[in-house]
Amino acid sequence: MARIKFTHFFDGFHTLFVGYLIIGFGGLIAGGTILEVLEPVWDRISGGFSEGLQTIIEWGAGFGIIAGTYYLLFKFVWIPLEPLPTWLYLRLTLYVPATWRDAKTTGFLFDGDITGTWYPLLELKKLPRELRREALYEFAKQTPVGALTLQQSPSLESLAEVIPLKPDADQRLNHAREVLGVTPEATEEEIENALRELIRKYQSLAFSNSQPENQRFVREKTDELTAAYDLLVKTKNGRIMQEKRSR
Repeated sequence: MARIKFTHFFDGFHTLFVGYLIIGFGGLIAGGTILEVLEPVWDRISGGFSEGLQTIIEWGAGFGIIAGTYYLLFKFVWIPLEPLPTWLYLRLTLYVPATWRDAKTTGFLFDGDITGTWYPLLELKKLPRELRREALYEFAKQTPVGALTLQQSPSLESLAEVIPLKPDADQRLNHAREVLGVTPEATEEEIENALRELIRKYQSLAFSNSQPENQRFVREKTDELTAAYDLLVKTKNGRIMQEKRSR
């Protein structure tokens, strides 16, 4: 483990380029441009206002526009690109055949905690490339965060094609949907969001009560949630089974 300000080059690049340049300077430029466009309109309608009232309105509007601009940039630029440094690090430093979703799922390993501690995982480069993704997840689930959010390393999509069609398959699917509170029509994104909300709920419970019985209950519920999630994702919420039956 390493202790540095930026956990890796791509993290620093993302913070400096996306954070400071695009969000920071971009917000000022965009906000200033909006104010400049609105200035002639304001001049026409503010003629009858007192100087003090004009000043108050101008400062309030300026602050609101700048704040709104930063909010939109943060929501539509920063958040969607948040997995970018992890994805770049996995692909270009560790040479892991990682997807964007892998970066979102394992990003906590490379973000660094409040002490700056993170996991470079350079040992992954000693493994055959095709095994690195699985090893990444195996390590992740041994960490405190991963123990709560991950149960097992995700199989490749091809494994979904060989899931055995057992007689109780429909029952298992229905149970998984009930556990996560989703419908048979739920998309993968909806299933993932349901998992995150429930995991967050039980994480709060774990932090609020450190009794062994409570901790065991949270672990069991987390295992149940992740098992349900894995089943629904691997089978595309049962659609793979339906397609095989219709053949």
